[in-house]
Amino acid sequence: MIWIEPRNLKRRFVPTTSSLRADRAVPERMESRLRVGIGWVVVAALVAGAASASLALVAASRGWLPGVVTGGPAYAYTQVVERGEPAAAGEPVVKAVARAGPAVVNIHTLVTVTEGDPFGFFAPPRELEVPRGRGSGFIVNGARGYVVTNLHVVEGAERIRVSLPDRRAYFAKLIGFDSANDIALLQIPGNARLPQLAFADSDRVLVGQTAIAIGNPYGFENSVTTGVVSALGRELEREDDVPLVDVIQTSAPINPGNSGGPLVDLNGRVIGMTTAIDARGQGLGFAVASNTITRAIEEIVRLGYARQPYLGVELVEITPDLAQELGLPSADGVAIRAVAPGSPAEAAGLQPRDVITGVEDQPVVRAADLRRLLRRHRVNDRIVLRGFRDGRERTWTATLQAHPRLRQP
Repeated sequence: MIWIEPRNLKRRFVPTTSSLRADRAVPERMESRLRVGIGWVVVAALVAGAASASLALVAASRGWLPGVVTGGPAYAYTQVVERGEPAAAGEPVVKAVARAGPAVVNIHTLVTVTEGDPFGFFAPPRELEVPRGRGSGFIVNGARGYVVTNLHVVEGAERIRVSLPDRRAYFAKLIGFDSANDIALLQIPGNARLPQLAFADSDRVLVGQTAIAIGNPYGFENSVTTGVVSALGRELEREDDVPLVDVIQTSAPINPGNSGGPLVDLNGRVIGMTTAIDARGQGLGFAVASNTITRAIEEIVRLGYARQPYLGVELVEITPDLAQELGLPSADGVAIRAVAPGSPAEAAGLQPRDVITGVEDQPVVRAADLRRLLRRHRVNDRIVLRGFRDGRERTWTATLQAHPRLRQP
């Protein structure tokens, strides 16, 4: 960018009269000629300055220069006036938001309440539709009108209104949900030719990469915050004792109303769905991983709900003392406290005090690892478990069943 220095044309640089009068030997005529010469110099400087300023303005107006610095009243400030596309248009975050933003939606939920005397003695009761809550979501299939959001955003709603950034608005219906992972799939009826987002592979997400959250916190539509991926594979406890597993932690600020919105990478692809925050500190946001979402969508479209794989064991974390008691080479792995009757674990031959140290080729160090690896499989998958019994290495083959305790439509 060319920088044109502002100049104040009212300012004149001339010798002081005292410097001219200091030399008494200068004749009167010479002093007069000197003043005339200085006057011509000043006039020439003024003309040259005006011509330069005019040329700069003409060049900027015709697009010859990328920008020009202009001055405010009495040069109280300077401003760079850009020509053409804004310089920030090439920034990675700006590009990612431009790709993803059109498919991020605002979700309003509505319920019906009865107002007035329920017995009708004083006035007949009337039903009113009132707002229940709001959140975010994103379109994953524009042709079919599929919208993904959190289950807790739409749960209990009688009607669901979805609005796009271009001000189009529709009433959507709930197709199904995955209660274990707090995922709901909505559908906008008709052929609206909607924009859509693509998913990234969350197994390839790296700690430290840029994470961009887009949503509607406190009703501020299409707000953008940025941060990084802080950690992977987090587990969040819930009131129903079914933890939210394989969660992405992010430092991108997340607030009420962001729930259900996408967490995207610098390519504008979904790496997760913002779901929860830890209110004890700042920058502690959590998102359901994209691969968890895609597995849920497939099941919901096919069955109307998402099943969760179930092994049927109660687990105990292994301490150094317990590892010594069980004859283990290390404290890595999880011990089985109990096996559910009729479960896949019982059918596979697992017993209390057995130790699981791996699923297929993936290591299990803690109970959260086993839950995360099981959740990545599907119902009816056959898996090989590695571990120990009585200090000796063992393997077991189990066929996963649907979790019997998870709520279904």
